[in-house]
Amino acid sequence: MFTVALWPREKLTIYLALLGLFSLVVAFGRYLPVVYDLMFNLMPYFNKFRVPVMITFLLQLSVAMLAAMGLDRILLGLPDTDPGRARRVFLITAGAVGG
Repeated sequence: MFTVALWPREKLTIYLALLGLFSLVVAFGRYLPVVYDLMFNLMPYFNKFRVPVMITFLLQLSVAMLAAMGLDRILLGLPDTDPGRARRVFLITAGAVGG
């Protein structure tokens, strides 16, 4: 569902994808010193974070929003010929992901 949300290039999907990528890169902390040292030295109050992994909240938020947008596009993109089809596709997808 994540890739379904990224397929139509809209401003919100691009923003959420870049936000997730940025937060993932910052969360590496000292293991990726190119980005972390630059932000640690130049951004005010960035050094007040206890651990850089705290920024993964933004990654979780962006992935959850992109997944919800992808699920919305899957369910609304189905033809209206069979009203129960959307529910069946949702239950099959949820079962496959849950399994």
